Amino acid sequence: PPLSNDEQLFREVALLFPHKGMEWSGSATELIGQLTNISISPNMITRKLNASTERLLTEYGLQYERTHSHKGRIVKLTRVAPATAGTTTRHVNLQKKDGD
Repeated sequence: PPLSNDEQLFREVALLFPHKGMEWSGSATELIGQLTNISISPNMITRKLNASTERLLTEYGLQYERTHSHKGRIVKLTRVAPATAGTTTRHVNLQKKDGD
């Protein structure tokens, strides 16, 4: 069966962090820029992540935090455990930009 939109989003986000201890922080817009197969607005991704904090942790091994700084709202994701949803097959270097 096809994946739900939420499931597809969470899997795509989880694939960005294949190893325990990896973390990322930035704006929701910056996070969306890392996703290759998802089209979503910054406020919608933040809503979905906020509403699914426990699921992200238990099923995907991702700790999600949201904070504020002088730069605005910050999303922080940390791989704290292996994913249980079979999502650790793609390795992405978050520092590398297209064309590098």
